[in-house]
Amino acid sequence: MTDNLKQKTISALLWSFVDRFGQQVLYLLSGMVLARIILPEEYGKIAVLTIFIAIANILSDGGMAGALFKKRTPTKQDYDTVFFFNIIIACILYLVVFLAAPWIAQFFKEPDLASLLRVLQLSSIVTAFGFIQQTQLSKAINMKALSKVNIAALFLASAVAIVMALYGFKAWALVAQTLGMAVFRTIILWLFGKWRPTWVFNFSSLKEFWGFSAKMMMVSLLNSMSNNIYSLFIKKNYSFTLAGFYAQAYKYQDIPSLLISGTFHTVTLPVLASVNHDKERMERIFRKNIKSMAFVIFPVMFLLSIVAKPLIVLLLSDVWLPSAPMFQVLCVAGAFLSFTVIACDVFIATGRSDWYLTYEIIRKLMLFGGIFCCYSYGIMALCYLWLAYSVLSLLLSLVFTGKMITYGLRKFITDSGVYLLLALLLSGAVYLWCFAIDNMYVLGMVQVGSFALAYLAVCKWLHVDEIKELMLLVKNNDD
Repeated sequence: MTDNLKQKTISALLWSFVDRFGQQVLYLLSGMVLARIILPEEYGKIAVLTIFIAIANILSDGGMAGALFKKRTPTKQDYDTVFFFNIIIACILYLVVFLAAPWIAQFFKEPDLASLLRVLQLSSIVTAFGFIQQTQLSKAINMKALSKVNIAALFLASAVAIVMALYGFKAWALVAQTLGMAVFRTIILWLFGKWRPTWVFNFSSLKEFWGFSAKMMMVSLLNSMSNNIYSLFIKKNYSFTLAGFYAQAYKYQDIPSLLISGTFHTVTLPVLASVNHDKERMERIFRKNIKSMAFVIFPVMFLLSIVAKPLIVLLLSDVWLPSAPMFQVLCVAGAFLSFTVIACDVFIATGRSDWYLTYEIIRKLMLFGGIFCCYSYGIMALCYLWLAYSVLSLLLSLVFTGKMITYGLRKFITDSGVYLLLALLLSGAVYLWCFAIDNMYVLGMVQVGSFALAYLAVCKWLHVDEIKELMLLVKNNDD
């Protein structure tokens, strides 16, 4: 690995963190304001529609992002072809959704859903116009530019959403945040990006990508369905209000887990792809990512699980307390599921989209089978099912990484087991120690302070130095 790639990767890792952290802070702050204005039922409506938007985005992408990453030097012709292909598909899908919207609203017995969905779906078309510029920045590992684009776009979109909520637009404010994010991001990408399309559409480029991209598209579809099926299922079997509680619980556990796993994922994929000819080097890079991520993700997510109630009251108000038990279970699940994000980067970097698709089919069969068995036992049963699904997904991913880069369960336990055990033991000890504290705010502060101090003290006693390793993650990749 060249010194230039090392320096780019170090910079990318830091800027990827800035990007993820900045976005999550903005989502957190805007969410704190919006949750005090908008009722859980309104959140439930948007949560139900999310799956339709996610599926449309995946179909319009067509798995082309992964194909462009896999090809080391895509041509101008390749980019032009993918650009027009994505826009055409996005427009076709918008027409389908536009016509189907009344039937979707009728299915959920909520007339407002039709107009909400039709406006939300515009985000897919807008996103398609900025797809190539964003892909080129990611492929070049230019996370500094991407972070500026994403944070600026989300800031503007959140400001619009808050103003609309204050003027009583409720669910429409949430629509504005999603659509506004797509609009502002695309505008900024076009204003400051150098790439411009030419009127070229080459079927040979499309054919070259299709074998890989079709499998990647199926993988993304399965992932999107599993990630959003709960909100859809909860509304159909319970209520919009419960769907809103679940959506908020999932969203707020996703903020830290996505921040941590997303930071590593954004850099891991292009770096692994650049050395995919050397399996030993890929394993070393992957292993250092696992160690560093385990050092952070386990204590953070387990700590959030035990401070669920004071955290929910502080961020959202006591109206949202019913979401606290869901949040606790989902936080633990998020810790395990985060590792599958970078494990799946190995599939893409090695070009094994066939194994990736097989992996996703197996885990989705487990999930849908579990839903069928558990849904009659209530929403908490579904939350525990998600935890089981997360653990099994990680174990299954390690079976495949063991075949691709010889990194299996034994090495994972060696690298991360101490952090998991430490986070688990400290969570139990802190929970029992603070059990008698009644004041929510005092409880939260004592739990966070005692857990953090104990974790850092034990890590120092064990001579763990993962903070330094985290900063030098890529610099020492060749050691």
